[in-house]
Amino acid sequence: MIKKLMIFILLFSATSGISASAFGETGYKADSSLWIRAVVHTIEKGNIEAVWQKGGENATSAGDRVIWGYFYASPSDVNWGSLQNPDVFVKIWFDRSGRVDVNFFHVSVPDIEVWSDYPAPGTADQHGTLTLTQRYIRQYYTGDSQSGMEINAEDGNPASGYFPAGKPSGSSIINDLRIAAVIKTLEKGNIEAVWSQGGSDTTAGGHTVVWGHFYASPSDVNWGSTENPDLFVKIWFDAGGRVDVNFFHVSVPDIEVYSDLPYDGTYSKKGTAILKDRYIRHEYNTAFALQNLIVTAETPAAECKVPLSQTSFTGKDLIAWADYQNMESGKSYTFEWYSPDGKLAQKDTRTAVGTEIRGCSWIKIPMGRLDEYGSGTWTVRFYYDGQKYGEEQFAYIAGNSQSEFKIVKFVMTDASPPAQCGSPVSRTDFGSTVSEVFAWVDYQNFEGGKDYEFTWYAPDGSIVMKAADSRSEFSNGCSYNSLLGEELRLYGTGQWTVEFCYGNRRVCEKTAFYFNR
Repeated sequence: MIKKLMIFILLFSATSGISASAFGETGYKADSSLWIRAVVHTIEKGNIEAVWQKGGENATSAGDRVIWGYFYASPSDVNWGSLQNPDVFVKIWFDRSGRVDVNFFHVSVPDIEVWSDYPAPGTADQHGTLTLTQRYIRQYYTGDSQSGMEINAEDGNPASGYFPAGKPSGSSIINDLRIAAVIKTLEKGNIEAVWSQGGSDTTAGGHTVVWGHFYASPSDVNWGSTENPDLFVKIWFDAGGRVDVNFFHVSVPDIEVYSDLPYDGTYSKKGTAILKDRYIRHEYNTAFALQNLIVTAETPAAECKVPLSQTSFTGKDLIAWADYQNMESGKSYTFEWYSPDGKLAQKDTRTAVGTEIRGCSWIKIPMGRLDEYGSGTWTVRFYYDGQKYGEEQFAYIAGNSQSEFKIVKFVMTDASPPAQCGSPVSRTDFGSTVSEVFAWVDYQNFEGGKDYEFTWYAPDGSIVMKAADSRSEFSNGCSYNSLLGEELRLYGTGQWTVEFCYGNRRVCEKTAFYFNR
């Protein structure tokens, strides 16, 4: 009998232990009377139970009590999970009136379900889902045993109609990021909030996270405390170079938020978080970016002033100039010059000494090397850390070249010439019904800045029309001009002549056609 009784007691204890364990596995007691739970909807593992981490607790002089903390994904479930990578911030306010507010703030990417129960018999009273656009959920319990839920749609933009103008000293985080917050209190007006860093970590994917909160100093207001967060902050330094600074309003008064990266004495981004617009996101990009790649004959000026960009040169030293953002110390950059036939004529590689948020570099290629590889269309390329970021082409005429310009084809036609210098059908005689006659010239090595001219001569040798123009860039291309049929008919039947001249008549060529009126 005693043996049977012992078995019953052990069985009862085991059963009670399973029940208590099951309650613990699906949520946590934030305190003796409040139960909370969060489930993260991951791509990798499906739904996983988030782990609760209590941050702190405090009681105000007025008799209110606050508990704060956060839920995070377990690293045993997903490789980005970490004690130092919060997914849901939580602030719980036990008001002296008996009301309890459970505030959940989504600070992750996947959807996250949240529950609460008060008082906690084991069955959830409130349940909601946090998302990227539904970042805030408040589950509340009144003193008369009623409960409810409030959800805020958030887009990360600051509330409109507010104009932060403070100059807070702020706090330096890492990677030259500075953040600040100013609380607009009833008691003391604007006060600068105090930063408290909670932790930081680097994920398996190379991303770095820093989190913490701002709070009102107890020397400013009697409700201020390091254990009473007013603004949660989570900062994500993405491995790809993007930086997200996420602010979450967890107080009552309006709070101005500020950030700058890199910090230069002023804040480039600011906004005001309010009760109805709690979430503000500041985004920066610290990835390397090429702004300009320019070929020029100018010696670059100091302070990275952008030089004159040109696309056509004759017999001179040239410079490839690049300006960029976020060049990292120790990384290499390369300029490569390719001749008209695709051969690598020159390659210059340098290593960055010190990180440059904004900077420039340039390399010269001598005229002798350009002349060695010859005239035509050259290419210069810019590489950073082994990856090509830019390419520019330019025309070069060797300094030892004589008259490089030449006319390849000069024809007459009655059809509008095709696009992209397609050769038209050539004709040498036209009848009275023709509506328009075109003179079309195909050429090579037209130097930028040079002019050209078409001259039309009637059968009696008189000049009917002159048409001049110029090209600003080097070109292997074509040009055409036309005369209407009604103009031709005014001058009668016979042999007409059209002359094309290049470079102030340095090169001229004529062609003839017959018109029968």
